[in-house]
Amino acid sequence: KKVGGAIFLKGTTPLFTDYANQIKTTCYKNKLMPAMISADAEAALMHYKFMDVAKMVPAEKQKSIEDVIISSNAIIDILKKVGIQINFAPSADNNTNRAIISNRSFGSNTLDIVQKCTAFMNEHLQNNIAGTIKHFPGHGNVKGDTHKGSVFIDGELKELSAFQQLIAKQAIGVMVAHITIRNNKTWSSDNLPATLSKKIVTQLLKDSLAFKGVIYTDALNMGAVSKI
Repeated sequence: KKVGGAIFLKGTTPLFTDYANQIKTTCYKNKLMPAMISADAEAALMHYKFMDVAKMVPAEKQKSIEDVIISSNAIIDILKKVGIQINFAPSADNNTNRAIISNRSFGSNTLDIVQKCTAFMNEHLQNNIAGTIKHFPGHGNVKGDTHKGSVFIDGELKELSAFQQLIAKQAIGVMVAHITIRNNKTWSSDNLPATLSKKIVTQLLKDSLAFKGVIYTDALNMGAVSKI
């Protein structure tokens, strides 16, 4: 019954730094493994999460790998200052879904998404911060917002290729979406969000795609899962 991690959702850099130091000190005093601290540090969300940080160029408008590296390092500087070790980013979805993914994604071209997500994660890894690809198996080619209620992939998993390629490049973390998959003979989620589906988390992600890293759910207070 010990806390293993914390996520910083909305505050300022000084406030988060103070919290991180308190957590570190408490763990040390109680001889506990240091709690891992995380944030949704995407370029498009930074000024919402870290309210003293200026707006950044969102992923959708980062046109080159150099743009991605510059943006990633601006984020990394803030995360290192605060003491955050896990970034729940980048979004490996395509940007077709304008309700929730929109400018948080690097676009709709799979090759472009893979290359830019790889650059983002590599910059983080070089600075001892773990990146996380999301929202498995894809939240971009659907309509609706899982924060509010059920959202469905109807048929083929059209975004799966990007995740498969990023896993092959040894992604450290994967966040599973509260997406329900129907009309798919192989990977139906049996009317459950993917996060609650053994078929999606174990059989598809762990077994079929051979992912050996850390698996996270999306937030458990979101409408698509909280009602179950």
